[in-house]
Amino acid sequence: MLDVIPIEQGVPIIADAERITQVINSYLTNALSYAPADQPVIVELTVEDALACVSVHDEGPDIPLEEQERIWERFYHAKEITGHHELDLSLGLGLYLCQVFIERHHGCVGVQSDPGHGTTFWFTLPIEASPGG
Repeated sequence: MLDVIPIEQGVPIIADAERITQVINSYLTNALSYAPADQPVIVELTVEDALACVSVHDEGPDIPLEEQERIWERFYHAKEITGHHELDLSLGLGLYLCQVFIERHHGCVGVQSDPGHGTTFWFTLPIEASPGG
């Protein structure tokens, strides 16, 4: 289930829309793949200190702490995510490419995952300075 709440004001960033869309789609695909069908996937946009932060949260299985840093590596497959028993045919490039795209836009990526509290993938992008400000 995906619930979208419209924001009242736009957040100006300079970015390759296709690449940022690819990152959001990758985060959403992962969340929808791992989350229970009856639980919401929450997408949020927040602004703080001239940074836009987009996060995607699901109530699926947690990612063990030792896996959280490694999931951004090229060709890495997280093998210890509980509850996901389907054959993984991915190349292990999805999250790696997300990190590359966001870092090339001068942003950061991250993940927060605690047992029993689901997983949140996030990224930040700098906000474009307004003219004269």
